Amino acid sequence: MSWFTSKKKKDKINLPKDMSPLESVTHLCALIQMADGRVEFEEKQSWSNLIEKLFPDFLEDRANNFLTDAFKIINDKQDFERDNYTLSVIERIKVVLDEYQLKLLSDEISELIKSDGIIMTKEIEIAKVIERELDLKIDLDED
Repeated sequence: MSWFTSKKKKDKINLPKDMSPLESVTHLCALIQMADGRVEFEEKQSWSNLIEKLFPDFLEDRANNFLTDAFKIINDKQDFERDNYTLSVIERIKVVLDEYQLKLLSDEISELIKSDGIIMTKEIEIAKVIERELDLKIDLDED
């Protein structure tokens, strides 16, 4: 009896192991953006630039939905859960991005972290995790 049930599926948010490349990068950027407790306009703009460079054929609505979902998920997590979530997202990124994309990601993450003009301790910690786990260099020099 399907008269009383909705056929419309509720949008589900993927676990990191099931994320698309766009989704996993967006979640990583959201983790960085939320590291200092607030998300600035410049950080959102930096994320948008990163997505445009990394995925030229992306759909803007889809990317924005992923960002909104990421903010919801991350906001509900305690610090230790965020750390584990960060590692899970990075593990997925290892699988879905190629070497060229990873290099581009490292350059753009540097810009994202510096975009609001203040580099917070938690952002530096996330950068170090990204460097270690993805074998990348995140340049945080402010010159």
